[in-house]
Amino acid sequence: MPKTREQKKQLMEFYKQAIDSGNFVIIKLNKAPANAYNAARLAMRDTGSKFAVIKNKIFKKASEDREDIQQFELTGQLGIIVGGDDIVSALKALDVFEETAKLEYSLAGADEEALKDYRAYEFYFGVVEGQVLTADQVAELKNLPGKDVLLAQLVGTIAAPLTGFMNAAQGTIRNLMYALNDLKAQKQ
Repeated sequence: MPKTREQKKQLMEFYKQAIDSGNFVIIKLNKAPANAYNAARLAMRDTGSKFAVIKNKIFKKASEDREDIQQFELTGQLGIIVGGDDIVSALKALDVFEETAKLEYSLAGADEEALKDYRAYEFYFGVVEGQVLTADQVAELKNLPGKDVLLAQLVGTIAAPLTGFMNAAQGTIRNLMYALNDLKAQKQ
């Protein structure tokens, strides 16, 4: 169904905001059921990011001033992930998209061999913190731990010396208590 002028204007605005944010990834979409797209949108919303299917002509027009983006040919069915604060978590949410697509095809009777090779998407390119990344670089980015995991590791690293100090201090106090109890037992 063709888009109205107002819908095209809204899409143009969305794409320009995504490009200006400097934190988005473009993926090539392979044929997937509608439920997979809905699952991806919900998973992205949980990470504070957005997922949408791209209208190529409108995106191309929105990115006219960016030569680094214009180098990529926008053909076929493409999707955009606008990452918000944590693009890595948004990329990890794509697993939900692929799992749902495979599940839908499995329920429709697809054989397991075909499902094993099926990929619901492929990375095309991305712009993270203003820097253009190739498909391989985006794939590597997806393998990094998310922001929450990194923060948990940081807290654990900071807490470890304190925990060690507390254990050492408690050990000294415990040894003092044992010595005092031994002295008390000898005097009795």
